[in-house]
Amino acid sequence: MSKHKVYIAILVVLVLAGSITAQGTIPSITAVYYENGSVMVYQQSRDETITLLTADEIPEGAYVNASLAPDSSYVGVIVEQISINIFSYPENLSGQTIETADLTNKLYLFSLPSGEKILERNTLTDDFVIEFFMPGVLLEPILESNIGVSWSPNSSRAAWIEGTPHTGEHNGFGQLVIFNTSDSSVTELGAHDGTPYDLYWSPDGQYAVYQAVTNFGTGAGISTSGSYVLLPDNTTRPLPLPERENVSSKTISPHGWLSETQFVFSMFSPYDGAAGLSVYDVSTDTQVDIVPFDVELTYSGTTIQPKTGQIVATFAGYQILDDVHPGTYLFRSITSAPELIYQDETNEGADRAAFISSDMVYLYTYDPDMPYHVIYNTTTNEITPEPRITDYAYTTSHGAIFTYNDGGVTMIHPLSEDDLPVELPGVTPDTLTWLSDTVFVSYSDTMIHIATTMGDLYTIALPNATTIFDVKGE
Repeated sequence: MSKHKVYIAILVVLVLAGSITAQGTIPSITAVYYENGSVMVYQQSRDETITLLTADEIPEGAYVNASLAPDSSYVGVIVEQISINIFSYPENLSGQTIETADLTNKLYLFSLPSGEKILERNTLTDDFVIEFFMPGVLLEPILESNIGVSWSPNSSRAAWIEGTPHTGEHNGFGQLVIFNTSDSSVTELGAHDGTPYDLYWSPDGQYAVYQAVTNFGTGAGISTSGSYVLLPDNTTRPLPLPERENVSSKTISPHGWLSETQFVFSMFSPYDGAAGLSVYDVSTDTQVDIVPFDVELTYSGTTIQPKTGQIVATFAGYQILDDVHPGTYLFRSITSAPELIYQDETNEGADRAAFISSDMVYLYTYDPDMPYHVIYNTTTNEITPEPRITDYAYTTSHGAIFTYNDGGVTMIHPLSEDDLPVELPGVTPDTLTWLSDTVFVSYSDTMIHIATTMGDLYTIALPNATTIFDVKGE
């Protein structure tokens, strides 16, 4: 591999002081970035930059990924020589173990503000066999499902995946490993019949739900052996799944956490992505089935609102069941009857639905000639067309809606003080990081953009930056 070829997905430095507006005060920033082959961290509150890993500690051609704890007290860095993020390998590596190939994947944890290294671990076993899906291209569940370093929202735990020994037929599926910040302990959860994937932390960081993937397939959907709940004591238990007639799949379509203990999911369907709708309470180990699992839902047309406990679900348009009528429905609670809130002229529901506030739902119906965008108010039951959206809309739970117009980005909701859409040059909605409910960060190439929902925008040039990964505020 080329000595100078380094694949990275790192945080970049962001140096700002003061505030943008009274409504959108910028928090003090901590950011990790890549500079001259070294991994650095900048802490604005201390006006200090320190080195976490030097260029000599990062192997040639490695993929590097960094993740800050939400409270900016820890940094996790993964340095991978075996990664699906590296797109070409020499063919003579095929069939070798990473030990014989002299390659390693490492995880590091650092404590802030000192930058002290508190943990270093190999994330693949020495007997991991390099196997190519096609010449020079890796395909392996443990590589495809890698969650990086996933921090709990309360910064009390970090989770990542480590390999397990080769079984003779294939590389081990891998196991979830947990680091507790309270005592610096490390817990290996042991292997399931599948690699941990798609980790969803509860809002308070006490629980998490993840799937065990056996095969990622080629695009038609993943195969899993089941799903699991991570408990506060770092033990796990299976997520109870329904038995469906003539259906063997155990893959779920997660919708997220409705409360600190209630997790909402459907079963995966190859038609519209979801079948049925359930709420599982991890504290009581009980489950409420809101929609039967023989009813197909449109996954992108189903959304939850944790602030109010409301759920919007879209029943697919091809249902042939006596008691099921296509459309988009509102459940005001997990025990309330569904209320039909939207049908188009062909009596079908929304293609997309997303809560943008506690009482407003963005609904979208695709039409190649005239896409239909509306906002439904769950308090007044009013539907307001949104003709200013003329292209794909990016929605956020912070109440902002973005769209592309004439190649530029416009914030449609909320509007400016002049009741006009807000133009945000350079902002890319699918890379947003929110520092507060009113301040967000976006990035593109070597530019970073800090904006507020009031429409204020600061753009900073970072000529030596590579790929931005994340930014945290304190």
